[in-house]
Amino acid sequence: MADPVLQEALAEPAANLKRLLRHAPWPADESSAALIDAATNEPGSVLAFGPAAIALKPLLRRRPLDAAAWPDRESSGIKAELSEIHAACVAALDAFDIAVPRAANELELRAGPLREQWEARGPGLLRSAGKLTEPELIVSNADVILLYPVLGGGGMMDAFGIIAIEAVLTNPVPDLPEVVRLGWLLLQLGAFQRTYPAIDSHESLAKVLPLALLAAVLAAAEDVELVRSADAALPLAIDAWRLGPTDPAVISDWWQRYRIERPAWETALEELDRRLG
Repeated sequence: MADPVLQEALAEPAANLKRLLRHAPWPADESSAALIDAATNEPGSVLAFGPAAIALKPLLRRRPLDAAAWPDRESSGIKAELSEIHAACVAALDAFDIAVPRAANELELRAGPLREQWEARGPGLLRSAGKLTEPELIVSNADVILLYPVLGGGGMMDAFGIIAIEAVLTNPVPDLPEVVRLGWLLLQLGAFQRTYPAIDSHESLAKVLPLALLAAVLAAAEDVELVRSADAALPLAIDAWRLGPTDPAVISDWWQRYRIERPAWETALEELDRRLG
């Protein structure tokens, strides 16, 4: 369950940051789109503050603050806009600190259970998922940020290779361990580093890959006994991880056919894209 105190405290600074980022002074490309998507993640925009702030740094390093790099704007105007974005980030962080003054100490304690679960079960989960799909989807390392729980369970992965997940003490959905969500995010990180010429749009790929990998990670979770039944966990994950509206039967039927026929992964994604319309 979302923390109502934090939601209220961060509502105004979150809205302001979203407004500024949507009109940010950098060209519209894949990197800036990923940042804006992160900061405007619905329904829990506050989840993205940590990753969004980190993502700003490499983006600004690639976009020097001079007129030559920004032909459509004056350099002084760019600096003013970036200063306003920085102030909005600071305001959001200040609001968070006031609402939860001991968050840093609590986060250290909260990090323990998820870290222990991952060390015990995570590598086996990824190995199983790699066997079910393609081993190349498994990344050798990744940056994972543990966040104070604002949504009562949440996670995201962005195009900068940053994964963020809320450090909850107990699983929000008892039959769906958060360590499985972390495995799912890591699979997405590896999958989105590849190209898929058969998928004709970024929007289609952004919808198809998470659903395809959801089926894969739940099947792997069943193999390593993290969930009792992948089929039973599928609708729970679609709902809890906000992947709807999606018919679980479509995903389940596609996955069963994939496991029997084992086409190339890209071919399987193309088929799922077709089924999802």
